[in-house]
Amino acid sequence: MSGTKQRPRMSFNAPSDPPRPIGAGETPEAPASTSGGEVAGASRQRSRIGKRAITFYVSPEAFRQVGILSVQTDRTVQDLMQEALDQLFQQHGLHRLARE
Repeated sequence: MSGTKQRPRMSFNAPSDPPRPIGAGETPEAPASTSGGEVAGASRQRSRIGKRAITFYVSPEAFRQVGILSVQTDRTVQDLMQEALDQLFQQHGLHRLARE
């Protein structure tokens, strides 16, 4: 042997039964559900279904300014960004699609 250790396995076989709550004789509570009747965290918000996220980075000052503009205009940041994207599309002669 060259003196190197064998790497640990990277897989884990979880127990077939989930961990039991502290009150072992009690039945566990049902997971929280969303208004759509699905388990929270397991599905998307209805307003996001069929849509894709675009992520980009701005300076802390620009981030703060968008937040202030959102409050001043009583509009969501989502709505402001959709308007900005539509204006960019229009500027380049493209169809305005962001607000569908």
